[in-house]
Amino acid sequence: MPNRKKVAIIMGSDSDWPVVKSACGVLKDFDVPFEAHILSAHRTPEAAAAFAKSARANGYGVILCAAGMAAHLAGAFAANTTLPVVGIPMKGGAMDGLDALLATVQMPSGFPVATVALNGAKNAAYLAVAILLLPMMSLPLSWISSVPTPPPPLPKRTPPSLPKPQLCNFKSRFICCCFIPFYKKDSINQFMKEYKGAHYNER
Repeated sequence: MPNRKKVAIIMGSDSDWPVVKSACGVLKDFDVPFEAHILSAHRTPEAAAAFAKSARANGYGVILCAAGMAAHLAGAFAANTTLPVVGIPMKGGAMDGLDALLATVQMPSGFPVATVALNGAKNAAYLAVAILLLPMMSLPLSWISSVPTPPPPLPKRTPPSLPKPQLCNFKSRFICCCFIPFYKKDSINQFMKEYKGAHYNER
């Protein structure tokens, strides 16, 4: 890949490395230079703010921030730089990452953070590559040959044909409605006799 801006990969803790290292692998595949650092929005807020403020001058083009639970790291960086910030919410804690996802994605207007899925470090790296490509769209794109080939489309399924409902004719409905409820009677004539008698008494 042509010489381009660096990607900063920021982790709130070294425990995030097993997930974040997959982003490093993607960036290596595209020959994108990157640096990984451990900075915390809570434990080292001054250092995190200083890194964000000087990131553009230090040659960075995109910042990836991985953090769990309270997960204020990406927001803290977005508050101190105009570079694109991609948040990677980490699974874990009492809410298994839901708190980190909401803390990362729910940013106030004016401080955007592009948020990927829980533990979505690979997608964060792919997004960083796409962002770095935007100013260089006029260059040959042969270097993107390592992008995974999309899977073939699924074959179309023919919906199963349902049998048409069988409607009984008038004769069968008459038998069902009138004869069957009185199958214990000796005959239809007996039924008619009782019916007429009851009707006469009602009058």
